This record gives sequence, structure tokens and C-alpha cells, in this order.
Amino acid sequence: MIFTVISPLKDPKVLGIIIGGSITLLTFIATQLINHLKDLKKNRRDLITLVTQTHSKLFSLIYQGSCNKEKINYIGIRQELERINLIYVLPKKLKEPFKNLYNVYNGNEDFYKDNKHKIHGFLVKIVQELDRIK
Repeated sequence: MIFTVISPLKDPKVLGIIIGGSITLLTFIATQLINHLKDLKKNRRDLITLVTQTHSKLFSLIYQGSCNKEKINYIGIRQELERINLIYVLPKKLKEPFKNLYNVYNGNEDFYKDNKHKIHGFLVKIVQELDRIK
């Protein structure tokens, strides 16, 4: 008696099952990945909303200063930055302008005077990034 081995890939039903299962699995993985990325974006947006509402005075001063260079409340921003430290909870793209702002305000007097003109640019970058996130 001769036994013949039939390859499962030659059977059209088995091949259909394998292709259907593969497509289903890939669709499931892609859907899970997309949902995860949406959740991350929503969580980031919620965090920014919470931070801006919690520290509304600072962000109000930042918005006012970004709109008009002549109306920057340097003392108010300095007081708020000394009172709170939120760099660690901010998203990566917001950390850099905030870190630069902190460095200017926390530097010595000569460093502050030399870099005071950059504050408006940092405020504008912060507002642009906040608008992009929301």
C-alpha cells in the first residue's frame, strides 16, 4: 500500500482558511494599533488641558505675551515659573521651549539681560505647540 502525502497548501479550502485567517489577524492588529495611537493622543490632549486649567495664570500670561511683545509681563511669568515646576509632565515638544524659558529666568542677572529678547520667541513656540496639540 502506498501512502501519499497531500500538501495542505494544494487544497484550495485550506489555502482559503489560511489567507482569511491572516487577513483577519492583520486587521485586528492594525485596528488595535490605531486605537492605541488615538488613545495616546487623547491622553496627551487631556493632560495639556488639565495643566493649562490648573495653571491658568501662567498660561494666560504666556498667551498675552505671545500676542504682543510689548505687553509681556516678565515679573508675572517669573513668579509663576518659580511657583510651579511642570516641565516633567509636559509632552516632549513643549518641554524644550519651557526649559529655555526656565533657563532665561533662572540664570544670573547678566544672562537674563542678554537673553531677555528671546522670551517672546519662547512664548510664541509654547502657544504654537499648544494650538497644535489641541
